[in-house]
Amino acid sequence: AEPFVEGLLESAQRNPGALLSLSRLHQTDAYTYKHCVNVAILSISLARFLKQDSMKVFTTGYAGLFHDLGKALVPKQILNAPRKLSNTEFKVMQEHPTLGYRELSRVPQGQQDVLLGTLEHHEKFDGTGYPGNLVGSAISHIGSVVGMADVYDALTSQRPYKSSIPQNTALG
Repeated sequence: AEPFVEGLLESAQRNPGALLSLSRLHQTDAYTYKHCVNVAILSISLARFLKQDSMKVFTTGYAGLFHDLGKALVPKQILNAPRKLSNTEFKVMQEHPTLGYRELSRVPQGQQDVLLGTLEHHEKFDGTGYPGNLVGSAISHIGSVVGMADVYDALTSQRPYKSSIPQNTALG
């Protein structure tokens, strides 16, 4: 536990507002908080598999941890709806990457890669993602890695409005 607490202390010294934002996310929605931790772990694993240097692995994990921070700014009745969202509600939900990007932009010494991972984690290679409808290589590497980790965790997690799928199916 000591290295974990030391890491929290170092993080709080670097970016005091970041940990408070993560705590606020936990208070807003426990599933999203757990999902963010899972996405951080999966993003780190994927970055290591891709043989990224240690700073890139760290940055990727950081982006994974905060990728859904904008959901803390989405109305709870939309965020926690136990049903399929209406078109209007879905448009509000699609704002969360931009909201998270803006929130993290206020953190002094914020890293551009972390901001991109937050903003681009719902972009899709074919241009059908959001918020920017980016295509192919226009999506940052970190946005792609965090996006893959995000989708994998979402697919393998049980939610009130959908069942989880087996890990091997999600990998496929």
